[in-house]
Amino acid sequence: MTKKVAKKKAVKKKPKGVGKTNCASTLANLEKFCLLVHEGLNQSEAYRQTFPGSKKWTDKTLWVTACHYAKSPKVVARLAELSKERLEKHNLSIDRILEELCRLAFLDPRRFFDAMGRLRPIHELEPEVAAALTGMEVENKPGSTSVHKIKYANKMTSLDKLGQWYRMWADRAGKPGDGSGGDKPVLVIPLDMSPDEATKLYLAHIKSK
Repeated sequence: MTKKVAKKKAVKKKPKGVGKTNCASTLANLEKFCLLVHEGLNQSEAYRQTFPGSKKWTDKTLWVTACHYAKSPKVVARLAELSKERLEKHNLSIDRILEELCRLAFLDPRRFFDAMGRLRPIHELEPEVAAALTGMEVENKPGSTSVHKIKYANKMTSLDKLGQWYRMWADRAGKPGDGSGGDKPVLVIPLDMSPDEATKLYLAHIKSK
């Protein structure tokens, strides 16, 4: 009789560095990767600099592996922490940005002038009016200095941004605050997807552009 040999189940390999949290070098790599992404590098380049061995990989393999690594829970959590720290450092919030946009969008240009129709000195402008200034020309005369010409923020641009945020023009805007710009295709790779499946998805995405 011929003995049947049980086939071993294929084990999906995790991207390098994912799932190992008790190793100091792995934690250091995770931190380096997150900092590089936070500074503005794309995921592939950040992964290449974090794991030098990946420099020999093809762009496709690197891209797929970097995407998996970036979607690991610990990487996602650390990137969220870094973003929060930056926002708190610069006192940034959605409410503050919307407030500034409203100042620019609903500015009354008459507030730059006094009752005689003359440009008011900069130090006399209210904070919300002065915040709208984007440029000025100063005229120097013997014994005095005065503002000769001013330029302020484009109201239409600010109104358009507010309208996009609140989805007032559904045919033009994407989701509020996501910067998608409407129908622009965005590729999302699930964390549990295998490298082979992710590669097929990536190639299909490239062909669809």
